[in-house]
Amino acid sequence: MSLTLTVYAQQKQIDSLRQLINTSNIDSLEINYNYQLSQFYSDKPDSALKYIGNGIRLARSKNYKSKVATGLYLYGYTYNLLGNYPAAIKNLFESLQLCNELNQRRFSINCYTMLASIYDDQKDEEKAIHYLQQAIALSREFKLDKALAQGYSSAAFYYNRANKPQMAFKYANLANVLAARLNDELITAYAQLNLGNTYLLLKQYDTGLAFLKTSVATTTRLGEHYRAMMANMLIADHYIAVHQTDSAKVYCINALNDAKIVGYTFQIMDSTEKLAALYDGYDQAKATAYYKQALALNKQLFDTEKTREFQNLTIAEEQRRRELEEQKLKEEEERKTNLQLVAIALFIPIFLMIVFLLSRTKMHRKLIDFMGVLSLMLLFEFITLLLHPLIERLTHHTPVFELIILVAIAAFLVPLHHSLTHWLKNKLSHQPAAHKLPQ
Repeated sequence: MSLTLTVYAQQKQIDSLRQLINTSNIDSLEINYNYQLSQFYSDKPDSALKYIGNGIRLARSKNYKSKVATGLYLYGYTYNLLGNYPAAIKNLFESLQLCNELNQRRFSINCYTMLASIYDDQKDEEKAIHYLQQAIALSREFKLDKALAQGYSSAAFYYNRANKPQMAFKYANLANVLAARLNDELITAYAQLNLGNTYLLLKQYDTGLAFLKTSVATTTRLGEHYRAMMANMLIADHYIAVHQTDSAKVYCINALNDAKIVGYTFQIMDSTEKLAALYDGYDQAKATAYYKQALALNKQLFDTEKTREFQNLTIAEEQRRRELEEQKLKEEEERKTNLQLVAIALFIPIFLMIVFLLSRTKMHRKLIDFMGVLSLMLLFEFITLLLHPLIERLTHHTPVFELIILVAIAAFLVPLHHSLTHWLKNKLSHQPAAHKLPQ
């Protein structure tokens, strides 16, 4: 009965959103409605993708870049559920790039978290942790405690997968403390899930199962099927490891049902694979049916072309990130060089003024002349220093052409240097020295 009411209520919301899309005259609202409507179709990904696409097209036509970034993230999220990982990371990387351009660093947290989840599915925990640490750092920076607690919990999950229970325990405790402070049931349940997983890895089985079963009860009651699916699967894995087949089947079926509600293809495949192994030798008909499902899903998720495309996109993103880092270093070097040039440009006229002022004193005349000549040498060398990068660009670093241009500049500057030196010496020699006042 409650399921019927839930479905009815959801259908009412879908109908209301559709009506708002049809009647809305404000573009921004229409984009948002399309995005919101896509969230009601997690079990119908084609419909979800259609509404996301509508929103992105409208956002691009109106040049709403922030809305485009949101749509690309939703594309990534939906493709991840479908198990189309190349399409997922392509859209997430594009969303992340737009966020960086627009300086929308808060929204980047979503992209980093989803990228971490995708690389976790690919069993690349190093990259999963790398992207998650970006999300955690931004959550700390913007003081987003809920996002931070979820980030800590996810970090615990990935460290457990990487077989680093001590690091996992640290993050699981951080998540649990923060969740208790927030008094949020769902975040607490996620923290308990990861504490349970960590205790199982540390071979404290009773404590671990207690945490996991509490997490299952809370997430199921709250209708949070994704977290319930994760907790059920962890319990099933434990019972498989200790050869408690009947208990393993129960939790594996629970995880499969949750995965189907969420529409998470990878977990559907994982659950059916394990159920096939559990029924093998006991109920061959069921085992065969599950094996067929698992095989079809495995082929869908991990065919050679998709794997190659995923790897190419990952390599391209790493290359882009390296180029950005190199560009930042180059800009920093240019900034330092420019500051030095400005300092030199300020120093030369100041030094020349000091020479003129000293020429009015009783300082030794040869020293004054030397300082004057030195100031002119600094000026001419500074001009050469400024011209050299321009010459390199014009000649494309061709030594012969560089030499010809430098000789031409020298042919102009050397006579000018001699003339100015002669003029400056005369000017300094005619400066009246300071006289003492009569006593």
